[in-house]
Amino acid sequence: MIIECIIFYCLLILDFFVWLYFYFRATNYHNDRALNLKRIFAILYYCLVQVYNIYMILNLKYLDLKSNDLLLIFIRMSIIVNIGLVWYFILTLKPLPKARK
Repeated sequence: MIIECIIFYCLLILDFFVWLYFYFRATNYHNDRALNLKRIFAILYYCLVQVYNIYMILNLKYLDLKSNDLLLIFIRMSIIVNIGLVWYFILTLKPLPKARK
């Protein structure tokens, strides 16, 4: 369980770095093919993170920490917050519509 939690928190930190990359980058997805591919791979990465979040929720359901209830609550809350953040990150990667002339 320790390794799974370490992987979860590493993915959580990497989520922010991927989001920051696209936040401070010019978002001209229509003309820049390489940037569009990076955006698609970022969306796939976020989908993978969502699958791992669901796995962690199902795994915590069967975990019995009798002496560390506070740790279990912290892990559950961080998973719930991460699910919301990942959906926000996915929605921010949606390209804006092309301007009509």
